[in-house]
Amino acid sequence: MLYVLIVLAIIALIIFALIFPFTTIVVHYKDMQLDVNIKHLFFKKNLFFDFAKAKNTEHKKTKDEADTAESKGFDIRSKINDIKDRIYSSETGFNIDEVKNVKNELTDAYSETFALIRKFLGKTRFKIHIPTIRVKLDYGTGNPANTGMIYGSVWGLVGVIYPLAAMYFHIAFPQLDITPDFYGKRFNIEIKSIIKVRPTHIINAALTTLWTPILTYLKNKFKKGRDK
Repeated sequence: MLYVLIVLAIIALIIFALIFPFTTIVVHYKDMQLDVNIKHLFFKKNLFFDFAKAKNTEHKKTKDEADTAESKGFDIRSKINDIKDRIYSSETGFNIDEVKNVKNELTDAYSETFALIRKFLGKTRFKIHIPTIRVKLDYGTGNPANTGMIYGSVWGLVGVIYPLAAMYFHIAFPQLDITPDFYGKRFNIEIKSIIKVRPTHIINAALTTLWTPILTYLKNKFKKGRDK
């Protein structure tokens, strides 16, 4: 009887996802605070991440506490803050060489993850709608030449990323408000976006993408346990 109820619940969930088409996700990032609102019919969920608070807390840790936290697992907020500190400093501005190093490190370290992401995007091709993207960037490196170079690079990056994103999403061209400061040193960014997607498409893409890696992981874990 229990198995029948579970199967019926799964079927009801799938039918619910098909009948009520879109889940709307509103993303707002400003001052190192990320606010994500998820809405689906009567369901609403708000997720809030304060990266600035996490960074301050991290600085207060002793070396032993930091080592203990690191041994417990991967902290994505600390990783993001570390990357930000490497590529930008309020005293020296942007470090172009460090930006390249971070890009190469992420590519090497997460090549398998990127492959899964590409597969996932292939399964959800043109099934995710992004009708709004607004980016407000206010920055300065303290060096007029570097500031101007970054200004051109940002527009060039948009020209590269947008056509690639348009291959997978129904996406509007981003509304950019870029304010370079050729004399001061600062970095402030605000991002607002709306994402609409059918839950059934995400579930199907996630299952087909992760099925093989999960089976491989379980197989290897079982094999190691049997060998022990």
